[in-house]
Amino acid sequence: MIRTNNMPVWLFRCNYIDNASKWPQYKDVTTFYEHNRCPITILFTETWDKYCYETLVNGKSEDVSWETYAQEHPNEKKVGIPRYIKIFLNLAEEVKKQDVLVILEYKDDGKGTGNKPDKKIGIIRKGSKIETYRGDNYELFYLELEPNSVITTQKNQYTILNGLIPSNLTLGPINNREDAINELYHYIKGKTPITLQLQNLPNEKIEDLCCEWLKSSHAKDYQLEKVYVANGYLNFPVLDIMGKTFTNQVLVAQVSYTDNIGTIISKVKKLVMIDTDEHLMFSKLSYDDFTQECKKRKEDINNIGRDVKYIPLATVWNDLYNDKTKKGFIENLFKDSYHY
Repeated sequence: MIRTNNMPVWLFRCNYIDNASKWPQYKDVTTFYEHNRCPITILFTETWDKYCYETLVNGKSEDVSWETYAQEHPNEKKVGIPRYIKIFLNLAEEVKKQDVLVILEYKDDGKGTGNKPDKKIGIIRKGSKIETYRGDNYELFYLELEPNSVITTQKNQYTILNGLIPSNLTLGPINNREDAINELYHYIKGKTPITLQLQNLPNEKIEDLCCEWLKSSHAKDYQLEKVYVANGYLNFPVLDIMGKTFTNQVLVAQVSYTDNIGTIISKVKKLVMIDTDEHLMFSKLSYDDFTQECKKRKEDINNIGRDVKYIPLATVWNDLYNDKTKKGFIENLFKDSYHY
């Protein structure tokens, strides 16, 4: 296999359901899944969506005008350009320049069973064109994965594929895990080994890593004597780790493999609502990075969480990776993640 490096990665969720659906376009789910197609749907009644699509696909973004559209549709309420159309056409633009690696998810297998089929990962080759399928009262616009590039993975077989974009999005680019998904694809496709590095650990394994760090002497003042909650065991969304330190302090921690300042601020605000002695935030940002990003956003760090301690995930990784007694622990995390 010829390896393609550094492909941008996108996730495409096809929330089509079985043949019994009231929406007529969903009867084609089986065909689209079997042919590895990534579609968006525009009903004939969605005239504004169609107007936006046709204008944007012709490269005339400055010509999208509600005033022009409203001349023929005076009774409609003004709305913005549909987000899903803009994102889909961004993908089409990227495909003009290079191969794109796509994680393709379907909500249903289209056979009326209600079963969610295996995920597919494949490549939309550079230069691929948008194809059109016209139904009775809708149109589907889609890009297609190259058949020979496609691999399938069972649900939760590789948990690094979970939670890559917000659940309310049907498609979008993957920026936080791009290199890791490339490595996973080549591992499955050509048995290329996964590199032993932080970015290739799934989120729940990074939580395990932070918990192990907190139990070690590397944590110093935060070293845990007892662990009450690990790896989100209680399904409590605002904390991932809870325990008691050797100094008899109750500590809670949130772990997030991100440098998105908005995400971190949101998590910190929820974390400090828990009435404990210590609050730790593990992320890709250091305290200095965090404060700088807050200044850019004109956020008052004292209002966010003055007493929160910020631990860079790189520090956790380096401490344990360079500790001869902990290297085996990291290797086992990878074995569990990738079924070595």
